[in-house]
Amino acid sequence: MSIKADVAIIGGGVIGASIAYRLAQAGKKVVLFEKYDFAAGATGSCDQCVFLQSKNPGIHLKLALDSSEIFQNLAKELDYTIDYFQHGGMITIENEMEMRVMSDFVEKQSKLGLDVCIISRDEAAKRQRGLAKHLLGCTYSPTDGHVNPFKLTLGFIQAAKKLGAEFYIDAEVTAFRQEGGRIKGINQIKKELRSMVKSAKYSEGKKAKGASLEELFNSEFMREYTDFESYEELLAASGLTAESTEVVNAAPDGELDLHVRRTTRFSSWLEMQDTAANEYVIKKLGF
Repeated sequence: MSIKADVAIIGGGVIGASIAYRLAQAGKKVVLFEKYDFAAGATGSCDQCVFLQSKNPGIHLKLALDSSEIFQNLAKELDYTIDYFQHGGMITIENEMEMRVMSDFVEKQSKLGLDVCIISRDEAAKRQRGLAKHLLGCTYSPTDGHVNPFKLTLGFIQAAKKLGAEFYIDAEVTAFRQEGGRIKGINQIKKELRSMVKSAKYSEGKKAKGASLEELFNSEFMREYTDFESYEELLAASGLTAESTEVVNAAPDGELDLHVRRTTRFSSWLEMQDTAANEYVIKKLGF
């Protein structure tokens, strides 16, 4: 089965997920590949803040204001709880120089439509306990808030899937195919499919939930990487007989690895499985 799409997105954090949703919403055929799992990178390590008053007056603040408007109804739009709350936020001011800078900053932000002001240290202490006594004050904006980055990402993904977008985790994109200076497609995808290998059945030509060992260790693969024409020959030469992968996986530690090192280009049985699974997925996806 080949995967064809108008757009391929690499990265399953909140940015990739939101792009996938908006493009699917616009009628595009979208596929997203994530190396590990959704929100496993910067998204899952962020401070959760939706902080407007830290943005410089200009395009950054304008985008933040538009973003804040989107957040107001985003949970309803996605039909998913994202834990978005607007409890307000503050930036501390410690000395006279900072007060002059922030006063000018707040004035410019206010002119662009941000609800922000400077409050005294005593007023700030009512909103946040434990503030240092030397503070001169704080900037305060009631529009600042926070959102759960995991739920936000999953909300975009769920909504995008409803619109036909496809998502793949444990799928690392390692190269692109280019034609005429333009990227035309993904050339290689590395995917961990050990579970597929373990569930594959080899006896009597039966198909399993994953791929059969005949598909994984086909004659082309065996000729390129081993001294044998088939998987049966490799097993026969090892002195092992196997009707299924369960028997092979139950072989004494090191016995099969040693045979693989002697007769193939691989250092272990596990490396051989990973390489076969990787090449199988590339062909399966049509790249």
